[in-house]
Amino acid sequence: MKTQQIIKLSIFIIALCSINIAAAEGGPRGPRGKNLDTEKLKSELQLSDQQVEQIEALTSQQREQMQALRDQEFNSREERRAAMKEVHTAYQNGLAEILNDEQERKLQSIRQEARSQRQARAQEFSKNRKAARSEMGEYRTENIQPVILAQRAKLESKISAQDKALIAELRANKPERPKRLENPTMEERKAAKEDFEARKEEMKAHREQVKALIETYESDIDALFAEIQPQIEVWKQDMKEIAQEHRPERKEKRAEGDAERKGKKGKAGKRGKRKHKGERGEAAMMSKGAFLLLDPNASIENEAAAPQAITEIKVFPNPTFNQNTLSYTVKEAGHLRIELHNESGRLIEVLFDGSKDRGTYQLEVDMSKLRNGVYYYTVQDQGGSQSHKVIVNK
Repeated sequence: MKTQQIIKLSIFIIALCSINIAAAEGGPRGPRGKNLDTEKLKSELQLSDQQVEQIEALTSQQREQMQALRDQEFNSREERRAAMKEVHTAYQNGLAEILNDEQERKLQSIRQEARSQRQARAQEFSKNRKAARSEMGEYRTENIQPVILAQRAKLESKISAQDKALIAELRANKPERPKRLENPTMEERKAAKEDFEARKEEMKAHREQVKALIETYESDIDALFAEIQPQIEVWKQDMKEIAQEHRPERKEKRAEGDAERKGKKGKAGKRGKRKHKGERGEAAMMSKGAFLLLDPNASIENEAAAPQAITEIKVFPNPTFNQNTLSYTVKEAGHLRIELHNESGRLIEVLFDGSKDRGTYQLEVDMSKLRNGVYYYTVQDQGGSQSHKVIVNK
């Protein structure tokens, strides 16, 4: 019985530590707390039987309180979050009364170790993902884009003048895709969701117009895709190999998972029933709608290899609620333009537009009138452009 109590307690502390880590750090999604070893907690904290019983009672009480809050209706998410934070704080205080000072220090050490490991995983994940994107961008530029544009040029003669005008309009007014957020915080996710909701109707209308055009020219598009089907299969395999090269650990885990699924579900398991986009009549990484909106006269560009600004920038404090400082170092004298944009890309203010000599400068920016959310400083110089994220959280 005592052994079962200790195991339950250990599992709970793993979850507790994981919650704290998740609140403090970002990174790739996945099961929380795997770095915390159950045996390590039992041996290092040296919990007594009385402590086990007290913490189990405290845990049970917190679980009931949290469930009651989930069932309760609140006026806003902030109100719900505040109520849950209050319960969590009460639990932390109760836990501090149960553990002695030495156990508290050991628990903090275990939490810090798990946090450090999570940070290292997040950094490695980000590094591998950026490398994969860069290599895939180069591959698309050299191998895929020329063929796709050539096929799209063949379609142009079959499109009516009226539809060409509509396609040009849809191409020019295509809603921007949300910016990919690196390790987003809860505030960033909330701001992104609000922006998405605001543009939902616009995107829906755009999709409906594209869908109608696809229905008109679908047989022609299918025929053009069929012509390059052998190349599509090569592209898919090459891109898959590029992705696997930059995630060797995930490759091994995926192989183990595939083997397990084969044993349970037959040859391919559940995933074997799912079709790739190419099997639905669409070219690899290119939907029929995207293909239709392509400009056959467009030049081939590699977004991954786009020039980057050479001015170094730092932002503090971040998050901010009132005044924000943008510190930047100009490495080569020349024209410099600094803009502030919101999450959807709309220009808020031009902060500087003129010439700068080499050196380090600071720019004070008043953020007090802005709503909570994610914003971006965009710096343009003779080397290119770059963006730096800043969060407003009042």
